[in-house]
Amino acid sequence: MKNYKLSNQRLGSWAALIFILIMAPGCAGVGGLDALIRGTKIPPETIEQYKNMPEDSPALQSLREQAKKDPQGMIAASLKCAGRLEEESSMKVGAPDGKEDGGGKIDAPGGKEECYWRSSPFASFNPFTAQQGALTGSLRSALINLGKSQVIMAKALGLDEQVMLAEQNVKNMEAGDMGTSAEVEKSIEISASVQEEIAKETAKKTILDVESKAVFVTSVPFYINGVLGSVKTGKEAAAAGESMASLSPMALLKIGPLVTIVSNLPNLISKLSSSTGQIMDFMTVNEIDNSEMNDKLANAF
Repeated sequence: MKNYKLSNQRLGSWAALIFILIMAPGCAGVGGLDALIRGTKIPPETIEQYKNMPEDSPALQSLREQAKKDPQGMIAASLKCAGRLEEESSMKVGAPDGKEDGGGKIDAPGGKEECYWRSSPFASFNPFTAQQGALTGSLRSALINLGKSQVIMAKALGLDEQVMLAEQNVKNMEAGDMGTSAEVEKSIEISASVQEEIAKETAKKTILDVESKAVFVTSVPFYINGVLGSVKTGKEAAAAGESMASLSPMALLKIGPLVTIVSNLPNLISKLSSSTGQIMDFMTVNEIDNSEMNDKLANAF
């Protein structure tokens, strides 16, 4: 008696063929057949953003780690097209079958190059997921430093309510990972409001007593690290925001914390920019050494 059972491999091949035959005619008019052959086009904005990332950028390092974990993924293909895979890396960026490159460039009309990623037709990927993790991490670190400086400054200035707000904000950030839009929004909002009150008080140029001066000066290292970290994160978030314009609403929902950083962080950085000068003037009036702050933050914004 003949065995008419198909092997799993043959069954999979027939299923793939049927899928192509059914889908290709209907998709040809919108580039579906082209996508099946070439792969998924990587947004040019993403490639340009990866090209422009500083070598020491936490976001770039996070993307490289993600590429190592998934050499056939879109991140690996995007980094390769941008020329930002680690030079010493021996990993192979390829399609799941290992026979051909998973990401490649082709010549497009006008002499421009386009990058594509070949994968399963059912695969889905958001190139900003890894970047979101890196930016929320760097923002968390920056705001914790800023919050610690705010606690100290507020104590020296006698702003008891701001002391409590900043202390609780730091505790919340240290206990969590800022993995939700609500956490990011609240942390930025409290940091900005406390900074605003500190700026208002320092603008009065009140002369502190000796003990308060000794307290105030201990805030400087935390403040410098908080400002530099916030500004750096803000610049990387702004670059991400430009590329995110090409994402679908569904894709944006998956990176809510990153969207919130892009939307809300500029307000905090604006307040830091205006208040830093006021704080340094306040320190000068109180004969507190502000040379370190001036050296490191003079060109930060």
